[in-house]
Amino acid sequence: QRGGFGVQTDISICGGTYDQVAILLNGVNISNPQTGHLSADFPVSLDDIVRIEIIEGASSRVYGASAFNGAINIVTRGGETSGGSVSAEGGSYGSFGMSARGSIASGAFANSLSAGYKQSDGGTENSYFRKSQAFYQGSYDGGLSLSWQLGMSTMRYGANTFYSAAYPDQYESNARIFASVKADAVTSLAGGRKIHIVPSVYWNRYYDHFQLISG
Repeated sequence: QRGGFGVQTDISICGGTYDQVAILLNGVNISNPQTGHLSADFPVSLDDIVRIEIIEGASSRVYGASAFNGAINIVTRGGETSGGSVSAEGGSYGSFGMSARGSIASGAFANSLSAGYKQSDGGTENSYFRKSQAFYQGSYDGGLSLSWQLGMSTMRYGANTFYSAAYPDQYESNARIFASVKADAVTSLAGGRKIHIVPSVYWNRYYDHFQLISG
């Protein structure tokens, strides 16, 4: 971690670099194509996560060149049951955060929506941050299984010593928008064998603004 609360975090598996680990969200690749420094900017909160699956070793054949040393798949809870939750936190140095999550299940459809915000003025010079995220997930489990998700995240922070100790006034802001749709069709073959056909389409958009000397 370069900053508190995971403001910018590099992930390594088996000695590989942050550019050699693929990050997946429910099986969809959300790795940042510009730099692995930003791949851990997840558009989900901790309350959304059911489990984290880690694949060690070369996985490029399955997940692309970014999975040279492994892959991490974040699995989120859907809207299988209806309900909701709200949480808030606070602390010193202007630290504050809040999040909310709700889900609705109706017949073969399930939907969930979450959003969160966190900020801090930082305990050292130019170490403040402001970050937010929102995530929607839906699914249909009928004759054909479908799942879709939409997420966004934004972050602004003082990047003191992140890239060079010679420039304490560094500043960076990032934004991410992504969407995906995935299907799971099962075809029966002779002898009771089955084939799963899982087509998926996803779209990622990233924004990165860096100032070596903020004004």
